[in-house]
Amino acid sequence: VLVRQRLALESARKIDMVLFDKTGTLTKGEYGVENIFPIKADKDTVLHYAASLDMFSEHMVSKAIVRRFKEENKAFLQIKDFMRVPGKGVSGMINGEEVSVGGASILDSAGVLVSEEVKKIVDSESKRAMTIIFVIKSGEILGVISLGDVIREESKEAISQLQNMGVKVAMITGDSEDVAKWVAKELDISEYFAIVLPHEIVVKVKILQSKGFKVAMVG
Repeated sequence: VLVRQRLALESARKIDMVLFDKTGTLTKGEYGVENIFPIKADKDTVLHYAASLDMFSEHMVSKAIVRRFKEENKAFLQIKDFMRVPGKGVSGMINGEEVSVGGASILDSAGVLVSEEVKKIVDSESKRAMTIIFVIKSGEILGVISLGDVIREESKEAISQLQNMGVKVAMITGDSEDVAKWVAKELDISEYFAIVLPHEIVVKVKILQSKGFKVAMVG
């Protein structure tokens, strides 16, 4: 344990709220592709485009998509002008056309209109606590990929122990409201923040602090 500030350690005994990051902390972060829904392209193309971009990303969701594609034993597509979009996804040029891969936050960045067909898919998969990834080419959704994560068994025990000590627990995640709601329910967490971008985390911490809590962030 590295303690950078002695005063921080002293104030830790006054903590009465622990804010957990969901992915990789409360959950295993071992995502796997559950379903591929073709919209404007077939399943193979949707996965091919997504994996070719995601191979440059270190995010665990991206790694899961790449891992699934490698099972196909095919070559990745050539990518130009690759760019990470913090908290949203990745983008780049494939065969002269702009392709983006990411969660719901990337839809606005790509200026995409979501059809009723896609909305139904998202609603259905979200209710199953799936993480939803969109594959977009030239402003159109090529397809939707859903991935699942697993709650750590030790998370339930840790949260139960904290609550028994009188410490409140909250959760924060970049995932959708439905995913956050499902995980919070499974872990008996009453307060949570969903669809939070990395730079917004401090804002959520301040919200909890404004309620009078001494907050510890875990993640």
